Amino acid sequence: MAHVILGGGITGLGAGYFLARAGKQVVVVEKRESGGGMAGSFVHRGFVCDVGPHKLYSVLPGVMALYKDLLGEECLTVEKKNSLRLCGSYFSFPVRPLQFAVRFPKITAARCGLSYAMTFLKPSSVPVTYEDYFLAGFGRAAYRLLFEGFCWKVWGNPREISAELARRRIPVPSIKEFIKNMVVSKQKPEVSADVFYYPRGGVGRVCDRLAEHVLKAGAVEYGSQPSRLVVRDGRVVEIEVRRAIGKSVIHDPETVTSTLYLQDLLSLFDPPPPENVLQAAERLRYRSLLLVYVFVNRPRVLDDHWIFFPEREFVFNRVSEQKNFSAHVAPADKTFLVAEISGDLNDFLWNMPEKQLADVAITDLVKAGLIASTDVDGTHIVRIDRMYPVYDLEYRKNLRIVLDWLHSIENFYTIGRQGLFAYTNTDHSLDMGQKLAVQILENKSRAEWEKTIDYFDSYRIVD
Repeated sequence: MAHVILGGGITGLGAGYFLARAGKQVVVVEKRESGGGMAGSFVHRGFVCDVGPHKLYSVLPGVMALYKDLLGEECLTVEKKNSLRLCGSYFSFPVRPLQFAVRFPKITAARCGLSYAMTFLKPSSVPVTYEDYFLAGFGRAAYRLLFEGFCWKVWGNPREISAELARRRIPVPSIKEFIKNMVVSKQKPEVSADVFYYPRGGVGRVCDRLAEHVLKAGAVEYGSQPSRLVVRDGRVVEIEVRRAIGKSVIHDPETVTSTLYLQDLLSLFDPPPPENVLQAAERLRYRSLLLVYVFVNRPRVLDDHWIFFPEREFVFNRVSEQKNFSAHVAPADKTFLVAEISGDLNDFLWNMPEKQLADVAITDLVKAGLIASTDVDGTHIVRIDRMYPVYDLEYRKNLRIVLDWLHSIENFYTIGRQGLFAYTNTDHSLDMGQKLAVQILENKSRAEWEKTIDYFDSYRIVD
């Protein structure tokens, strides 16, 4: 019997890789014509474009070695350099003390210091929201300067976002820790990477290599997607798969692992889940992402791999230059920038015509002093309707309802960024795949799997 995996992104292919390596028959079902998902690459006008910037780095045991083993000679070691634009200046990130002292406005720094001092006059309490978390640790002035606008741009209203997101995404909880990290000679690896790996031909090569290993023990069916999951006696017994040429049915899978969005997944079950489960899934919200690729008639533009833009005067929250990851993704005399614009599905930016949206991004790139409008040699836009899980104040309760029902199906698992509604990176995806394979290969109990799910909650984003 086959182990069927729904979704050929890095989580699904990673799980398939570990199962195939153990000699198990694996079938990966992927609706696109190539794998990778959000960790994929595509070719446009001779440029190899990633779906947003990706560095290969991890503090999780074994993941860096796995990257190296998968990529072999394709694996480049890159010394990371990124920046933050604030108050009209660019600062290295993590911040360098001397640079910060010289460039940061003294009056603004004094206001931030005074505002932080006032936090000690207030009674301490457990932060509930994103705003609570940073007001307590930084004071109102620094919060408004560094974190408030960035939250509005990426995740939405900071008064409606859980403090959990702040703890996961930004590992410096206070000005005290911020200053401490500035003055230490070397950043902690769990806070910031000094170097990272990157594939010579784009991040999609990781999933290409994973798929090659899966094919040794099974199949990767591109251009296919599940249309029905039949459950009997607490097990998935049939998977109906739709292809361009028709439908097929996989009977009696040994296990089924989904990396699909939870709302999409629940719509496949026959019989359907209870109404309260469907309603809970619908209450899980996402933010969308617009990726504006701007092709430039210059060999290079940035000194950095990416630059954060926390201030709301810029439409994008981050700008990256993939050619600084690998010179092999663009012609020698050209490069491209990627501007990331977050928002809500069907908001005014999402519905904006492509040329108008590109012009908005280019205008702000020029305003930031990164390019001149005459440098531009075309644009390309990728829209991702559900990119960032929104950790609102009710998401935990709603997610628990959905997962409890899914975990009642004996031979079924849901993992990954979409499958667990998790704010995770590529290294976490591979780690999830490995942990799932161990769960299946060692025939562990559902109680043990619940503990593993709790472990996944300990993941942190490392910049």
